[in-house]
Amino acid sequence: MLISGATVFVTTGTLSPGWVRTHGDLVADVGIGDPGCARPGEETIVLQGHLVTPGLVDIHCHGGGGTSFDSRDPQEALSAAAFHRRHGTTRLWASPVSAPADDLA
Repeated sequence: MLISGATVFVTTGTLSPGWVRTHGDLVADVGIGDPGCARPGEETIVLQGHLVTPGLVDIHCHGGGGTSFDSRDPQEALSAAAFHRRHGTTRLWASPVSAPADDLA
């Protein structure tokens, strides 16, 4: 997939306009300016005026989307994680609220 036209955040700053080429789930290459032609069969997405950032890591999270990680229902934890994933979080640390150890177990 080729994503172009956006402001792309990289470790050294921003590329604007920038482009990102992916291969499967991995970033294969990034650059500034015009990426040139798409490769045969490559999906192209133009995101003029948008930002492309690395995935976010939340190291202290109690839940999300109206659900929490301290519920006894596994679906609530899955729902909270899915909520964060839809909003750019790629990894999170589930942090149950303070409660007695027996309740958390």
